[in-house]
Amino acid sequence: MEGYPALSYGLILACAIFLAFGHYWALIPLIFFSKKNYKVLLLIILAFAFVKIYYQFPASPSTGTAHFSVHSVSSAFRGSYLYRGTLKSFTPDNEEKSIASHLPCQIYSRKRLPANCDYHIHGSLTSRNGRNYQLKTKESWTPIPNTFSLAENRFQLKAQFSRYLKKQIHSKRAHLFLSGLATGELADRTLFKSFGNLGISHIMAISGFHFAILACLFHLLFRAFLPHKVSAIALLLLLTSYFLFIGNGPSIQRAWIMAFVYLFGQLFEKQTSGLNNLGVALCLALVLNPLSLFSLGLQLSFVATLGILLLYGPLNTLLQMLIPKEKLSDIIEKSSLYQHFYLLGSFFRSSLALTLAVHLAIFPILIFVFHTFQFHSLVYNLFFPFLASLSLIMLILALFFPPLHRLNGWYTDGILSIVDHPPIPLRTWYIENVSLAFVTFYLMILFAMTLYLKRDEIID
Repeated sequence: MEGYPALSYGLILACAIFLAFGHYWALIPLIFFSKKNYKVLLLIILAFAFVKIYYQFPASPSTGTAHFSVHSVSSAFRGSYLYRGTLKSFTPDNEEKSIASHLPCQIYSRKRLPANCDYHIHGSLTSRNGRNYQLKTKESWTPIPNTFSLAENRFQLKAQFSRYLKKQIHSKRAHLFLSGLATGELADRTLFKSFGNLGISHIMAISGFHFAILACLFHLLFRAFLPHKVSAIALLLLLTSYFLFIGNGPSIQRAWIMAFVYLFGQLFEKQTSGLNNLGVALCLALVLNPLSLFSLGLQLSFVATLGILLLYGPLNTLLQMLIPKEKLSDIIEKSSLYQHFYLLGSFFRSSLALTLAVHLAIFPILIFVFHTFQFHSLVYNLFFPFLASLSLIMLILALFFPPLHRLNGWYTDGILSIVDHPPIPLRTWYIENVSLAFVTFYLMILFAMTLYLKRDEIID
């Protein structure tokens, strides 16, 4: 609480929301946090009460009229379109009172309807998992006046960008991969399945990976021509524009808020902490949408980032026993061949530490949700994200220097051949049943141990 207050309050909010939805194990960390702290206890009570009052979960199935707010639209299977959004209300037939409010909902539609406003839609509402709903309808959609959504603009811009890449890059697979890498929507289901088989499908999900590359590339560019604070403002505007272009997914929102808090601190010359930035992102995400806590995207994104921030340092230090770190002055005196091997070894050590940090953190979630753990993903995550990042960097540079598109097409085709013909055998561990208690206490113990290792930093 003293060293990382924002992270602490984020975890308190998360546990209070879990408790409100009947996960009573959350009482254990809440008791620990609220001990002799009445402000924390008040926060827990308010969060618990808000969730109970704000959300209404109807019995399923029900037939009636929905007020549907569109957040995104994308192409789905067999020429249909998938609309995702929020069910603001749902009034059953022959009733006047709504029985649902503020629930995640999706609709498949054969018709391509503008996603620039809210709609009144008559249909059958079914629950997908108790918190997410699907509305099945054959009725016409009635636009609601004086409502607005960016979803239509976002869909059109992504379609235009995809058409632009198709003209520039002749390889269909390379074009689809690069379009998916930039927009987060991979149209080639076969390619997405191949990425999933290798355990690297997270590359296609827009998150910190993409924001970090975009931020680093333009940070170097802006700093070369602009003053420090002007550069930070320009980068804020750029990342915010990209955030609006991509959409407000849980992992995207987390990455954008963390980048925003860091750059805002740079503007006012305030030092920020990665853990507190993550806590701010979690707090805002849960305040804006408490149900996002149950999104697998948010869970994996948050836990993976927490794993990097807490585990990467100790693991990198531990791996220095195998690949020692040397002083720069000593390296300069060595031969050119030695310097190249040293850089390669340092890159391997850092990649291995990063991969282990992420997988140690998300391991219990993966086996709880998918009942599998892909051992080969440890190897492919050592190098493939780096290869994909080069594709993304060339794609950004090619927007200013178009001839690079052809070179990037050839390069991307080459790295996709690794996905088509994996050089390393696939080994998967199948697990039938994993309890939620195991996941909870695994993560609590893992992160408590790493926070204990950082106790001197917290005290300072």
